[in-house]
Amino acid sequence: MDLFLTIPNVFCLLFLIGGGLLVHCQVLREEALKKLYGNEYLEYCKKVRRYF
Repeated sequence: MDLFLTIPNVFCLLFLIGGGLLVHCQVLREEALKKLYGNEYLEYCKKVRRYF
């Protein structure tokens, strides 16, 4: 995000959007971990933040 704010152009914007989508896809994959690990994973989720 810092690069886009200092040098605002289309190239930096694409990297910003692409990076955000990749992080979001990874978070969505974590839903499968709930099924795999159950309550142990839910306890872990209470201790850590989801995105940042």
